[in-house]
Amino acid sequence: MEVGSRSTEMDDQATHKTMRTGPSSALRALSVDEAIDLAGGFGRYQLKMMSLMALAYMACSVNMFLPVFLESNVLEIWTDVTPIQAQSLGSFFFLGFWVGLFILGSWADRAGRRKVIIVSLMGMIITTCATFLINSMTMMIVTRVAAGFATSGAFNSAIVIVLESVPSNWRVGSKALLAVFWDVALLTYAVAAYLLRNASWRYLIVMNAYSVLGFLLTWLLLSESTRFLLAQVSHERATQAVLEMAQLNGKSSNFLFSSTDEPNFRLRSPQHADTRSASFFALWKPRVAVLTLAIGFAQFAGTMAFYGLTLSNDVHVTENEYMNTILGAFAEVPGIVVTWLAAERFGRRITYAAILGTLGVALVGASLDSLGGVATGILILVGRFAAAGATMICYVVSAECFPTDCRSAGVAWGSSCGRLGAILAPLTFDLPFGVVAYSVINLLAMVSTAALIPETLGKRMDSHNTNEEHEDYNEIETG
Repeated sequence: MEVGSRSTEMDDQATHKTMRTGPSSALRALSVDEAIDLAGGFGRYQLKMMSLMALAYMACSVNMFLPVFLESNVLEIWTDVTPIQAQSLGSFFFLGFWVGLFILGSWADRAGRRKVIIVSLMGMIITTCATFLINSMTMMIVTRVAAGFATSGAFNSAIVIVLESVPSNWRVGSKALLAVFWDVALLTYAVAAYLLRNASWRYLIVMNAYSVLGFLLTWLLLSESTRFLLAQVSHERATQAVLEMAQLNGKSSNFLFSSTDEPNFRLRSPQHADTRSASFFALWKPRVAVLTLAIGFAQFAGTMAFYGLTLSNDVHVTENEYMNTILGAFAEVPGIVVTWLAAERFGRRITYAAILGTLGVALVGASLDSLGGVATGILILVGRFAAAGATMICYVVSAECFPTDCRSAGVAWGSSCGRLGAILAPLTFDLPFGVVAYSVINLLAMVSTAALIPETLGKRMDSHNTNEEHEDYNEIETG
């Protein structure tokens, strides 16, 4: 029997079973977006989800930026290590991250977002502890690759599960809040590194507290994504997830027959959703292939520029590495907030394109030796401002554009393209004409984003899976 037929049959059986116990009138058919709105929109349930994933995101932030302060310590304790080898620690981390996105991103579409987040946080605890306990550069590289692999699962699935659980008008805001917590973790890391600058570098293991706390609370409190449960053809569990959300938000009465306390609704299944066959191959079907390429290129450009500016040894605001980290983090927060507000006012596509264009122009200015001094420093901060906005909104765009059956894989694809840029950034940004090349790439990404990525402001996240649209994006405005 075909999967679609089996899904329809199970849906009909669930409907008839509930109708026998409830009133004789037909059950309401709701999309997940409609159910979330009816359950109170952004309420206590969403705050709980956001809080848990913010903690996971902070753990990812610290894990990702450990090389910022590890490099100098590695050069001091292992005299046979060259500066290039020490600088490569960030690239090795992103290599593991890149591989993990393909494997764990696809697994999250099969096994669930919650399971991948929990397993990944446990892996982060183990690999980060190992990073501070080993005694050779070779083992340091191995642990950083493994840490990158584990971090990719928590990073990618945390974004997906949050965006799948909030109403449409809170998607950009939710990702923006996650990005703010990302910068908060980066600030605490910089402060801790400064306070421990005269002590052994191994004491920085205290920053692993984010991963430990995130693992414990996620294991105890995190609920699975309703969209994933529904796409897995588990209507009963998806219905219970909606009821749990409504109860926590104080809206249970909207979903129950007053006479029987039975559900008075059923969830509409996405027409093409079947996570058992979900994989990265689904991203290259004719209906999404061009979108896949456009999202990948835009995320490659913005993320490469972000990590080039963050990890560069030559392009910086001051000579103090601690102050550079703090100033950069403070520049990123306004970039995140401005991008959030612009995306809700002007739309995702034009905002994304504009922020990539701003980043490209700022990089051109930062590459001009004739400016120097304060002007160059300001342009670098403008670049950090724009890069933070680009690396925030890109995940919202990919999550809103890709169908449920390959959403985690789609977000992971975009992120993997970004991580490829992150791998290259520490090795290429400081090369002659490196900054100019980065600016050209971002300006090209601005054009492709404006031309090829659809506008999703105000659209249901599952609108491109419904019967009315078949296998295309007619309801989503394209450029």
